[in-house]
Amino acid sequence: MSASIQNGAVDGCVLDETNVTDSGSITLAITAKVWLNLVDFEKIAPGTEAAPTEAKDPGFSQGVTQLSAYRFKYTQP
Repeated sequence: MSASIQNGAVDGCVLDETNVTDSGSITLAITAKVWLNLVDFEKIAPGTEAAPTEAKDPGFSQGVTQLSAYRFKYTQP
């Protein structure tokens, strides 16, 4: 399955439970390591607490489209 990202929305994420018929909660867990795994930190200058570096790396954009970073879980009350 492929993912796409536009305007801050990631399309293609799957909810494992296929039959949700009652009220309940959907919980989203994100594995940030997947997002950051494609970032080349060697190319990013170090920052400080007072002046953090803005990390504009294409690897991050690619990382957030990795569907393995997202886990949805449905629970009934």
